[in-house]
Amino acid sequence: MLIPLKLVRDQQLQQQIFDQLRDLIVSNRLRPGSRMPSSRMMAEQFAISRMTVLLTYERLIAEGYLETRPAAGTFVAHPPVPAAMPASIDSSALSLVHQTVPLQSRDQSTGTGPGTGPATPRDPAGSSVPEPTARVGSADASLFPIQRWRSLMRAGLDRMGTQLGSEHPAGSPPLREAIASWLSTSRGLAVSPDQVMLVKGRQQALHVVARLASHPCAGRRAMGLPTTPTGEFRHGALSGEPPDGNHRVYHDNTRASDQTRIVVEDPCDACAAAALAGEGSVVVRVPVDADGLRTDLLPEGDAALVHVTPEHQRPLGALLSRDRRVALLHWAGRAGALVLEDDIDGEVRYGNMDVPSLMSLDRSERVILLGGFGVSLGPWLDMAYMVLPRWLVPFAQATKRLIDDSRSSLEQMALAEFLGGGGYARHLHRLGKAYASRRDELLSALQRHLGGPVLVWGQHAGLHLAWFPAPETGSPAALAALARHCGLEAASPPEGTHGTQAILLGFGLLPERQIEPRIARFAGLMQSGMRTGTSEAARSAG
Repeated sequence: MLIPLKLVRDQQLQQQIFDQLRDLIVSNRLRPGSRMPSSRMMAEQFAISRMTVLLTYERLIAEGYLETRPAAGTFVAHPPVPAAMPASIDSSALSLVHQTVPLQSRDQSTGTGPGTGPATPRDPAGSSVPEPTARVGSADASLFPIQRWRSLMRAGLDRMGTQLGSEHPAGSPPLREAIASWLSTSRGLAVSPDQVMLVKGRQQALHVVARLASHPCAGRRAMGLPTTPTGEFRHGALSGEPPDGNHRVYHDNTRASDQTRIVVEDPCDACAAAALAGEGSVVVRVPVDADGLRTDLLPEGDAALVHVTPEHQRPLGALLSRDRRVALLHWAGRAGALVLEDDIDGEVRYGNMDVPSLMSLDRSERVILLGGFGVSLGPWLDMAYMVLPRWLVPFAQATKRLIDDSRSSLEQMALAEFLGGGGYARHLHRLGKAYASRRDELLSALQRHLGGPVLVWGQHAGLHLAWFPAPETGSPAALAALARHCGLEAASPPEGTHGTQAILLGFGLLPERQIEPRIARFAGLMQSGMRTGTSEAARSAG
């Protein structure tokens, strides 16, 4: 179990840990009976003395918040002390303006109802979507807990005969309970299992959310109100130019009503943008910088949805600052937009990320949290989940049944036991240490062989970072090709978007001992390319 503490180094650590653990317990985010992490694990997580943790635990035990069980460990005591947590932001400015529309009101004349299969991906303007950028940040299969997982699957097979029958439309109740408990302790989110819905990976979740966001548009069509063709807008700087004080809006000469707009980050995951635009919406692209989404460039007027990756922006890895998170929620309240908080890459973190999730700040029930296990357990176990506002749960369940009503009962049973029994927390702790060592080696090698400090984003979470080389070193695409030739996991962001000067470098697959020589070879070829032309050097190296 990972505990979401926020420690300030120039204040007394023991008192800070005591106060924050007590608040988590009395607010029921650390639930009665939950196993606490060992003192050694917590000391390593926050880089503090183990004695500090032991003394804090002893004080919490003395005051009745924790209890010890012989040969078992330390647990949250029964019952917790009741208390209420204050609201994080004023809810008056975040009133919900979208009215829900029954699924039956969707226009059936378009031939794109929920039962139809996915067509060839197309961008919002109607042209074919280009092949997505090579995915960097892959998980290392050798770190998967295969022995433990085999045992869990066998146990699930033994229980399968007694648990067959009708399944819940949102997925396995034990797994949803385990996910809600995990989010309570690791992220400080007081969510109910009824708000959790299991999906078959991130892409299916994006399709479900796209349909949910399009409900108001379907309602307008059913009432005979005018609709407009789809298109794509970029808000902020022109393609390839950094944002400055002279912001402009440009588009492809088609414009839909504001209620059909879906806001995405620029750059963003091309597959995500295509999935979200699949319901006839207009995609509005807003640039990102080192602090995440440029909330000062969010469009005026109404919108249906905003999709953000706040913990580790895809693809540049930026962490969305707290001030921008609050600003985004206030904008969503004015625009009447749902907020999709995509946290797939945020499950693997390094150190203390002292920024609250959007859902923990939300008081208007408009944030949908998308999480999953594709990074921490690997894409071969690409189960994901959504945490939904309560009012949206029945619509989401009905939408998912129309898109895909299949089940993964055996894997869900195994994962529920893995989460609930503490195995996942221990695995994530080991995983974080292994990946952090590889990340540190990559950063050190870049600094050693590229002559000093380097500008990188995204080193706080996920399995890749964005490196910003000097412009004179060559084009990002050529540098990425050169890096791949040297055995590095590398790609460049899509062309024509903000941030194209970045090179995406993955560190999940490379053992530490292989990083140094590959970076050294890459740096040598890059220096040679600066003299002869990077593209020519890349072709010669290839």
